[in-house]
Amino acid sequence: MIRRSLLVLLLAPGALRAQASCADTLAGATWYATPISAVIADSLPLNARDGDRFRQSVIGGLAAAWRDPAAALRPGGGMAQMLPEDQRPPLQAELELVIAKNGRVRAARLRRPSGHAALDSTLLAAARNAGGGRGIGRLPRQLRDSVRLRLLVADRAIAGVPMMLAIGDLQQAMQNAETPPTLRSMPPARARRAGRVREVVLAGVVTRQGRMDPASVRVVAVAARDSALVPIARRSLLRARYRPGTLRGCPASSYVRQTFRFP
Repeated sequence: MIRRSLLVLLLAPGALRAQASCADTLAGATWYATPISAVIADSLPLNARDGDRFRQSVIGGLAAAWRDPAAALRPGGGMAQMLPEDQRPPLQAELELVIAKNGRVRAARLRRPSGHAALDSTLLAAARNAGGGRGIGRLPRQLRDSVRLRLLVADRAIAGVPMMLAIGDLQQAMQNAETPPTLRSMPPARARRAGRVREVVLAGVVTRQGRMDPASVRVVAVAARDSALVPIARRSLLRARYRPGTLRGCPASSYVRQTFRFP
């Protein structure tokens, strides 16, 4: 009994250190950056040169005020890795600005939030502080006393939308697992039989808790005629339970792909 107690006392500091290390979600994490761009969606009563200058002033004012709160958590500075487009869910939002004749932002609101809390809060803060105390500069004479603008914001090009201008990066930390996760349970994904095998491939991030991060789920492959199967596969994936992957013995997040076959 005494020997066992001594052994517990000797092992306890190491166990506590390991527990503390595993509790640090930023320890050994890889930092990724998602590029965010914007474009003014409204047509403006301006000639080409004045219109280009005005658009660049508005987007430049947003870029200058962009402050991603996650950047302050990244130790050592330096550049974060660019997260590949095929490994992140699309982000898209619509922002509305009211800009006074003197170039200062009178009001800003999200007409259509992205659903990504960090992006939405960063966007609003940047919009309200665009250009700082001086604003973006006086509006062109052709515009009235104030102008209301809609801005499309996204992490990638949008079909049919003119070239978007970069406003900043959205950073996130991921503890990429060295040992991949293993599937423990997942409800079956069922659909009516169609006489042929159909497949849906989804991807997402398994968290340190062994659950699929809903915001990370995206479609990798599906035939256009089988798109109705995607919600069925997604429901099944979100209810799946995994034994999380590990990094240096601690639970860590992992990027995985899951194929669903519908006979």
